[in-house]
Amino acid sequence: MRGATAVWLATGILGVCAAAWAGGAHRAGAVDAAVADSAFPELAGIRTGATRVVDMTYTLNGHLPSWPGDDKTFETQVVATYAKDGYFARSFWTLEHYSTHLDAPVHFAPGKATLDQIPVTHFFGPAEVIDVRDEAAKDADYRLTAARVEKWEAAHGRIPAGAIVLLRTGWASRWPDQKRYRNQDARGAMHFPGFGVDAAKLLVARGAVALGIDTLSIDYGASANFEVHHVVLPAGLYNLENLANLDQLPATGAFLIAAPIKMEGGSGGPCRVFAILSAGRQFPRQRCPSFRKSKPSRADCVKRCPAGASWKCASARPTSSKIRRRSKPICWARASRPWIATANSCASIWSRPATTQNLLPS
Repeated sequence: MRGATAVWLATGILGVCAAAWAGGAHRAGAVDAAVADSAFPELAGIRTGATRVVDMTYTLNGHLPSWPGDDKTFETQVVATYAKDGYFARSFWTLEHYSTHLDAPVHFAPGKATLDQIPVTHFFGPAEVIDVRDEAAKDADYRLTAARVEKWEAAHGRIPAGAIVLLRTGWASRWPDQKRYRNQDARGAMHFPGFGVDAAKLLVARGAVALGIDTLSIDYGASANFEVHHVVLPAGLYNLENLANLDQLPATGAFLIAAPIKMEGGSGGPCRVFAILSAGRQFPRQRCPSFRKSKPSRADCVKRCPAGASWKCASARPTSSKIRRRSKPICWARASRPWIATANSCASIWSRPATTQNLLPS
């Protein structure tokens, strides 16, 4: 299901671009929009609000957390003004690896792809989000393990080839406080979570095209040798670091678009990253562990259920005959427009509003 959704979205995005380009040959405007809307209604939903776009990029300026030793990070200079030139323009200078950015394979692998050589198809893919906020809250040096990936797959399905695997650590809550984001000890070593080597090897074997994270690096902060970089970049993957708004994505069902600056020979560079959450297609459903409490609270729902939806608990019996016989309290989960009920558990679903009546998680 996820693979089909990803292919559909990728085809839709490219198709809309093609339709817009073709429109230049005759008349731009309403005709092109109508063609695109009828052919790809879910993407047309971006304009209407039916399809949600999450910006996962921090605004670039010179006052953001940087790698220790990078004292000069970003600067701009005005090169034209309205008063003097009749228009406004600036030049800018920035580090390749600063703020929300992409690591190209050549960053740690001589002879591998530079920023401008990464296959363009790798910039589009299903986002598979592994949530380790609980683990990271207990251990700042937490590293994702292969066993943890397999546990995630047991709940959400095998990570498909072409996926962009994102690690949600919760570290973005510290942005843009550089001291808290770096989390350095008295010796200067940083402490923040990251991917582990065995997990990275497994994700390479799965056919992932990229890894992403909401910290300074895909390696954990105290790493001295960048072990994970040395696993994934030689394998042709790229990395997305310092991602924003990862808390707004569900575990599966979002589609990611990474748009780095196309700089010749770059080891990396600034990258605009978007996630698309479509209400027009039914994405994989998510279920939380059963509640043992007789009356689960809203806090229980928020804690135990996936991100990407608003949650409301209630003890009223559902109207659906499929679960009417069950007397245990339920959690109501709202994702997009529909309200879905399940007995003694939470569920999240993204589906077409016209078909949301009496839907139940499978």
